[in-house]
Amino acid sequence: MSTRPIQWRPPNKPGRGSRAGFWGPLITGTGTIAGIFTGFALLDLKQRKEARRPRARQIPSLQGFMLRNAVLQLPPQRTRPWTFLTSNFSHAGTLHLAVNMFALSSFGSVVAEDFGANQFAAFYLSAGVASSLTAYLARLRRGSGGRSLGASGAVYACFAATALMHPDAHGAFIFLPGIPIRLGDLLPLLMCLDMAGALLGWRYLDHFGHLGGALFGILYTKYGHSIWDKRDAILTRTGLAKLVA
Repeated sequence: MSTRPIQWRPPNKPGRGSRAGFWGPLITGTGTIAGIFTGFALLDLKQRKEARRPRARQIPSLQGFMLRNAVLQLPPQRTRPWTFLTSNFSHAGTLHLAVNMFALSSFGSVVAEDFGANQFAAFYLSAGVASSLTAYLARLRRGSGGRSLGASGAVYACFAATALMHPDAHGAFIFLPGIPIRLGDLLPLLMCLDMAGALLGWRYLDHFGHLGGALFGILYTKYGHSIWDKRDAILTRTGLAKLVA
């Protein structure tokens, strides 16, 4: 998927995403995304730098550590629970990283501004876990094994949320470069392609993970705000308000 800068304007009415609250979410959202970028880049570049060292001076490679702790090993292989989250911060190479970061910069910034930094962080991390869990359950049923890594599921959730909130904004499909398509139309098109890939067994991409991320983004955008808006009351009742204040 390839995108152009999203063409949209914040609504004029007061409330979430209005101009009255424009700069706060924009700055905090940018900081959140910059932190995510930094985490991705450090993991990938440090591993590659160590791999290029002469054998005589090479420090222990991170590859074994990354495979154990930052790659989701799919059934029937043994899966470490924390990799449902950490696999979203690991990439197979620089191109894999660059494509996901380009998509995240296009859609994540929109979601961060609409949601605010705290809700965006919770949304992004939860989407990553949902994407990993979908890939895991699909492979568990098929027993086909393999590995899953990368931020594409969480980024797909950001894309789905953006498409629902700003369906008339335009993007471009990688197979139709230069042709703008409404995000409201592009989302079902890409989901249909991933559904075809999942059913036909295409192996180049984690289609089940993509679909899990997209479904999470759709469901959260439609129903998740009501839960988030009630979080203060929930935290107060559970005695956790001081811990997250």
